[in-house]
Amino acid sequence: MNVVSGSLSGQLEFVSKVLTAAEQIERSRELKADWEERVRRDREIVLPKAELDCDVSFGRSPTRPTSVHMVRPGDIDIISGFGDSISAGNGLGAQTLPAVAIENRGEVWSIGGDRSLEDGVVTVPNIIRKYNPNLRGASICASTRDNVEKSSLNVAEPGGDNTDMPPQANILVERLRADPNINLAEDWKLVTLFVGGNDLCAVCRRDKNSIENYYKNFDLAVQILHDNLTRTIVNLVPMFDITPVANFSTGIACDYLQWTFCSCARNSTTKPTMRPIQLQYFDQLERVANDPRYKRDDFTVVLQPHLRDMIPPIDESTGGFLQGFLSPDCFHPNRIAHQAFARWLWNGMLTPIGQKVFSYDSNRLDVPLTCPTEENPYIFTDGNSG
Repeated sequence: MNVVSGSLSGQLEFVSKVLTAAEQIERSRELKADWEERVRRDREIVLPKAELDCDVSFGRSPTRPTSVHMVRPGDIDIISGFGDSISAGNGLGAQTLPAVAIENRGEVWSIGGDRSLEDGVVTVPNIIRKYNPNLRGASICASTRDNVEKSSLNVAEPGGDNTDMPPQANILVERLRADPNINLAEDWKLVTLFVGGNDLCAVCRRDKNSIENYYKNFDLAVQILHDNLTRTIVNLVPMFDITPVANFSTGIACDYLQWTFCSCARNSTTKPTMRPIQLQYFDQLERVANDPRYKRDDFTVVLQPHLRDMIPPIDESTGGFLQGFLSPDCFHPNRIAHQAFARWLWNGMLTPIGQKVFSYDSNRLDVPLTCPTEENPYIFTDGNSG
């Protein structure tokens, strides 16, 4: 099977899982009642507001920079995102189980471009637009990747894993070249790669050789970007630990769904192996980020480590993990999680290398957005972190 058909196979497998689970829940009065109660409680969640209390005059350079180490957030002209169902927006705001199969790309933390911060949609593109209203590439609305008008430069695919990173890199390069409104040579580009959940959920079926494959496929994806793009900053974001997922279960419907989506995280034999493998994945991203082959004056790779040790937020009323952090399918991140991820990535980009954190206090879902300043106006790289 080639990599393109492999990507389609993963997408079809994901959709099949969602629809089969929906059918089973609909047939069971007990499962359906449990699911409906979960959805009802999720509707009561109030999202924290986001305000960018910054002097935006420091956000964009007076003239377009030529060095990757002098790029301000507002200098970013083009934004793109890679990944799996999380970056495709599956489960984001879903109120029915079949809706989990809908890709709500417009609100995805790294690449969503629906509405604005003032409208309550906290995404990295919506933050950057405060400095550069002409930003291109953000995805809007609900759409599949093939709907280029809406997905734009969000090339993530549900069911994706490390093997999909090189083909997604090729798709991005093709879309950039095909867009007559993009100046490929002059425009500054921000690309965020985030994948690993499906790799972790496959540890039941794969041996640990996949650790090296994880490195090779991310390395190849970055090589494709490096060889074809100038003026580019690549964010490598590690997958978070998914072993706490069982603690989000609120009943038999959640149990059923979690076993459907990621049995390895519920299996007492395989669950202890997942956190060590997740940390090994992180090590592979670090290898790629530190590789001198991918350091040019107009191209760099930055490891944004803030999700590595993430512990989900606690619900003060119950003492357990905050239920609404995940969608009603009890597995995919919900709006409140996506918005926290956006804040953390933005703040991470404005934190020097060597000072970046491996997790934020997830109980502070309203963490203030960091501002570029006259002293530190740039997106931090290994060349300007001092």
